[in-house]
Amino acid sequence: MLPNILHNVREKGCTSKLIIAGTREGSDYVKKMDAEFKRYNLQPCIDYQFIEFLGEERIDELIELYTTADFYLELSGHEGFGMQLAEAMACSTTCISSGAGALTEVGAGFDLQFPTFSVNEISSTIIDGYKNKLHIRDNSEQVKYVSTHFTWDAVADLVVEKIELFSLAEKKQ
Repeated sequence: MLPNILHNVREKGCTSKLIIAGTREGSDYVKKMDAEFKRYNLQPCIDYQFIEFLGEERIDELIELYTTADFYLELSGHEGFGMQLAEAMACSTTCISSGAGALTEVGAGFDLQFPTFSVNEISSTIIDGYKNKLHIRDNSEQVKYVSTHFTWDAVADLVVEKIELFSLAEKKQ
């Protein structure tokens, strides 16, 4: 969807660059996406850029990507947690997500959500974000939320709570 989304956003007058991080150079997925971008006359390094997976040893580069991005776009349709969304939120980046799976819970209303998985809806959400200057909004409450809700202790407490609720429900049956 990314080549179609970027093309659609460009047609609506937005010129920001799309960074696709976590890719593997030379993979069939990247080759196919690159060909699709070029089919729309979008230029590598000008309109879009692929960046390989950034492991723990390159965490500073990942943080820089998040903090300098206008928006973080999460297109997942079935997230079990939403680690990248939480990371982007912690870096004070305005996030756009599908709200699928756990993304609504992780985003907690701080993320902009597109209503359907259509290129037009996603593109419109991005354009509206720029029009409303949401890429430069104060995200300090979002950062505070992530830093207090997604610590190891907070997540462990939540898991224990859910297990206890599940066990209690099992006993009642």
